[in-house]
Amino acid sequence: MNQSPATGSGGIHGWRLVAICLLTMFAFGPQYVLNVSFIVNQGLIQNTFASGANALTVPSTLSNLAFAACVPVGPVLTRKFGLRHAYISLVLMFLLGSIIAAISPTMWTLVIGRLLQGLSAGSLFLTILPVSLMSFPNAIRNWFLLLAIGGLFGASAFGTLFGALTISADAWRWLFVLCGIAPIFCLIVGLIALPREHVHEHHQPFDIWGAVVLAATVTVTLFPLIHLKNMGIGSLWVWPLFVLAAALFATFVFIELHSKAPLVHYRSVRMPKQIFGFLMAVISHVGLILALIGGIEFLRAIKGASFTDIVHFAVWFVCGVVIVALISVFLYDRVGAGALGIAGSFVVMLVAWKWHNASGHVSYTMLAFEFAAAATCIGLVLIAGALGTALAGDIHEARWRSGFLHFHRNLLGALIAPFIAWFLTKDSAIQYEQLRSHISLADPLVSAQLASITQRLMAGGTPQAQAQQLAMTSVLTNAQQASLLSALHGLFTIMFIVGCMMLASSIGMAATGKGRALVQRQKPLTAPQHMGESLPAPTRHHAAISNEGGTHA
Repeated sequence: MNQSPATGSGGIHGWRLVAICLLTMFAFGPQYVLNVSFIVNQGLIQNTFASGANALTVPSTLSNLAFAACVPVGPVLTRKFGLRHAYISLVLMFLLGSIIAAISPTMWTLVIGRLLQGLSAGSLFLTILPVSLMSFPNAIRNWFLLLAIGGLFGASAFGTLFGALTISADAWRWLFVLCGIAPIFCLIVGLIALPREHVHEHHQPFDIWGAVVLAATVTVTLFPLIHLKNMGIGSLWVWPLFVLAAALFATFVFIELHSKAPLVHYRSVRMPKQIFGFLMAVISHVGLILALIGGIEFLRAIKGASFTDIVHFAVWFVCGVVIVALISVFLYDRVGAGALGIAGSFVVMLVAWKWHNASGHVSYTMLAFEFAAAATCIGLVLIAGALGTALAGDIHEARWRSGFLHFHRNLLGALIAPFIAWFLTKDSAIQYEQLRSHISLADPLVSAQLASITQRLMAGGTPQAQAQQLAMTSVLTNAQQASLLSALHGLFTIMFIVGCMMLASSIGMAATGKGRALVQRQKPLTAPQHMGESLPAPTRHHAAISNEGGTHA
């Protein structure tokens, strides 16, 4: 690759650094925006196509699985075609997916668009993210955390806001148009900022068998995930396919362990610090999905939030992201990933325990504050664990460990979301049937409640027969809301358990030491050069961004 001018601190010129950061945020940020917005506006999209209540499970699940499966593919494409060519091609694919989704006349056309978006965004993740880290000069490399936390989790916050906007405007296609502007920006800036490179003719062979088995695993997993919510885990169309998918995934792991050039480097994660960091990141990703689905569902279904309420919700989220990102910038090198993870885990546990006992009368402000605290602290644990894993051990294997971690993190995220939807549906249905069985005119409390509602409606001019019917409907609606609240309490109990697991892995990370710092302290020239607890020393030579997303002097 042609050399790009470097600064004296081991980074690149300021304008190019800003460009790389923007290319990173807008490469896969729109995918996170769309994922979260789907939680809010799924009913609107389903009504557009007059599809079933669970029709949107197909595009969202398929897109998430495609994203996860393509995370290890990005570095392979970069090695083969170079950073510039791979990046430009992938953003064009995302643009195509956005166009197809925006004009989709049917649900299956939307599925194709979301599939292209997932494939391209997943491949872009480790194509550009390592480049942005190594583009920061050593003296300010800790500010990469602002990009990582602010970019990734800020996108989730904006997804909440844009989802509310689609509901308010009663239109959703403009969101895909908006997300289609991002790849156009990336295309223009990428052609200017990304250097032209020389692609080596001799490169590592492609792990074809690993790719085939991984594709088969994802394909087999897709069907039971789509039908899990309706059929349940006990269906013969669900659990046998999960068993088959597990067997295929075990085969994939076996292939990767014995491959000379694996897609996922399982052998690169073997030290306790690497394992604890991996657990921090993966478990906290599960916690994030629990918080997003549980918090937004509580806000929408239990509180009946208006557009203004959701805007306040998103504003609190954005403010929390900025605050936690700045805290991590100044404290990561001082206290280490483990200490940050411990602090963040305690906040998550506190919020989850409080939500476990929450009623429908909690204030919007308090709910928004608690959600922002939980979600952003989950992000703190996730990023701290991811960096702790990448920087622990041989620094030349950091990109392998990152690929291993983010592949499993996103794969588990794609799997866990349908299970959460199934849990809420099943548990709320059970609770509702129990409540409905107790709704009887022979019950004095129920009879008094129905009489009170009926009299109030009749006082407003409603005929008696219609008032009695509306009163019964109101009681049943309240029962449905109470059953959903009970299911959410169960979900928040799971979130508390996940918080405990985050805490345990963070304590393990802290017990292994503070770890390698992002910002390297200059050592005397007479000091022996060896692999220490900091990133490799920056040289005075000009640095070039390598095909693997690192820098070579």
